[in-house]
Amino acid sequence: MSTIETDSTMTRRILLPFVALAVGALTLAGCDSFLEPEPESFQTSTTFYNTPDQVGQAVNGAYTQMRGLFGSGQYRNLVERRGPTLTKDFDVNLPRTVGGSPQTDEWTMTVDNDQSEVLWQLTYDLVKEANVILAQIEGVEFQDQARKARLRGEARTMRALAYWFAAQAWGDVPLILEPAQGPSEAIPDGRAPRQEVYSQVISDLTS
Repeated sequence: MSTIETDSTMTRRILLPFVALAVGALTLAGCDSFLEPEPESFQTSTTFYNTPDQVGQAVNGAYTQMRGLFGSGQYRNLVERRGPTLTKDFDVNLPRTVGGSPQTDEWTMTVDNDQSEVLWQLTYDLVKEANVILAQIEGVEFQDQARKARLRGEARTMRALAYWFAAQAWGDVPLILEPAQGPSEAIPDGRAPRQEVYSQVISDLTS
């Protein structure tokens, strides 16, 4: 019995290094594919923009983004409340208050008022969506060239609308016309003069 146990132990000791080497080889062989899996739960710019219908879905999504921009309370606060019809003393939503939205009407906004910050984010989210569509659509083969031109035109129109509003609201603003490839491109240094922004708006609308 002891001889059998000894032989079994010796066999295990001999086989163990080979088993470890085999496992290690398999692990190393599959390491690259394990660390770089194809996304399965979400689409990316390399896996989504492959067909005309997918481009059409992206344009529809950009319209949803535009609705979020111009249907938001921030847009109303920054635009309508700065007109002559509403004042701090006659605000049906926030009567006789000095914080929050009425600051935009009285041009007394402070750094802790998030109305402009949120609207800025919504504006550049729409710009981002349009830029991605315009960058990707050229590589998609369309049988119907008129449809391709229409989708491209819709994306450029939405970008023009976003930049027109940005120039109206803030004056000089960053002018981003390509999808950002990193933080430095997403938040560029400096702002383009308002007239340059208007020129891009005109270019987008007439193209």
